[in-house]
Formats: sequence, structure tokens, C-alpha cells
Amino acid sequence: MVSKCANPDCPTPFRYLHQGKLFRLETTAVPYTCCITIAAGNKTPEPIRRPELYWLCDDCAEKMTVAFMPETGVFLRLRSHSRAVAAR
Repeated sequence: MVSKCANPDCPTPFRYLHQGKLFRLETTAVPYTCCITIAAGNKTPEPIRRPELYWLCDDCAEKMTVAFMPETGVFLRLRSHSRAVAAR
């Protein structure tokens, strides 16, 4: 559940969907081997794709975006000025 801005340095609480920007990212997790069914002959567990929600307040959404990379996980990335203007 989203409770505050995804920027760890920002204390702004999430209150309304019409404020800020909501991000839905498909992240991956490697499941525990005891909790999955392994197909015949396949000893490697398949990563599970799961949607996660992140929210940036209006001030942070002007400067940043939320991104996901399998190697590093979810992170905040600064937006370039041209992208910020084009997104409006």
C-alpha cells in the first residue's frame, strides 16, 4: 500500500489519486524453492513478475521518475528537462 512519497527524503503523505503521480511497475522476485512447483527437469525457479505501486508527490514528480532494473531493483531517476516539459 502506498502511504507516502517514494522519495525517501520527502515526508509528503499520500492522500488523493489526483495529486502527484502514481507508478505501476512490474518487478521480479525469485521465489523460494519450497513454495513453487518445479517443472519436470527444470531445477531453476522462474522469477515471479509482480506489480508494485509507487507514488511521487507533485514536487518530486516534476524532478524525478520511478524506474526498475532487474540488477538494482526500484530506484528514483532524475528527469531531463525536455521530458518533464513534454509530459505535461
